[in-house]
Amino acid sequence: TVKRIDYRQLSEMPPNTPRIVDTLMRVHGHQLLKNGLFNADPHGGNFLLMPDGRIGLIDYGATKSLTEKERISACVMYAAL
Repeated sequence: TVKRIDYRQLSEMPPNTPRIVDTLMRVHGHQLLKNGLFNADPHGGNFLLMPDGRIGLIDYGATKSLTEKERISACVMYAAL
């Protein structure tokens, strides 16, 4: 069954932005560095703030599986930033 969400209630409480950013960084980092999955389209329109506090990730149409060498190169690049 589909549960209806009263978005007026959601707008009464501001989102915990630092927690959201931390969670998204951990998830995308795990996908990239551990699983080797590169999501080429991670933007605010591709995640949902669920009423229970979870984050729903959608739209994985632009992805690439990375080789071990590509993952290591990505790690070096991100560390340099």
